[in-house]
Amino acid sequence: YLSSNNSCVYSCSPNCINADCVGTNVCACHKGYIKNATVSYLCNPTCTKSCTNGYCSGPNKCTCNDGFELSSDDTCIPKCLKTCVNALYTNPDTCSCKSGYVKSLTNNHICVSFCSKGCKNGKCSAPEKCECNSGYEINPIDNSKCIPRCGQPCINGFCSAPETCTCPAGYKSQNGKGQDCVPSCAEE
Repeated sequence: YLSSNNSCVYSCSPNCINADCVGTNVCACHKGYIKNATVSYLCNPTCTKSCTNGYCSGPNKCTCNDGFELSSDDTCIPKCLKTCVNALYTNPDTCSCKSGYVKSLTNNHICVSFCSKGCKNGKCSAPEKCECNSGYEINPIDNSKCIPRCGQPCINGFCSAPETCTCPAGYKSQNGKGQDCVPSCAEE
C-alpha cells in the first residue's frame, strides 16, 4: 500500500496502463479497454468494428496503416494519389479493374473496356460492346465485327467497303458504280 492524502491506496508495479490499480498488482481496465492476454498491467483499446488495414488505437477509434486513410464510415481504405477510372482501389495507389475492363497500356490508373473477340472495323466502347467506325455497322450475326454499310443495295454483289459494292467473279458492274452486277459473258 502507498499513502496518498492520509489514506492507503493499492500499489501496482509496474503501473497499470489504461487501467486503475484496484488491488496489489491488480489492474481494472478503463471503459472501452480489455485486458491484454499476456501482459497483466496492460489494457488494450477495443473497437466494435474490425480495423482492417489499421489497428484499434483507442476505444472505437481505428488508426490506419501507412498507405490507407480513414473513410467517412470509419474504415481504412487504400489511399491513392490518382483517381482510378473504371476500377476500384484495392491497395495503396493500386487500382483493380472492374469486371469487363482491363488496364490501359499507358496508365495503370485507367481501365478500358474489353471485348473478348475484338472489334473489327470499330472500337470497344463498353465491356463486350463494339462501336463501329464511320461507314460501318454491327454485323447482325457476330456483334464483334463491324461490316461496311452501303446506302444502296448491291444487286448480285456485296458491300466490300463503305458505299462500295464489289461484283463477284463472273460478274461486272452494269453502270460502273458497282451497285448492279450483271453476268459478264466472254466474247466468242
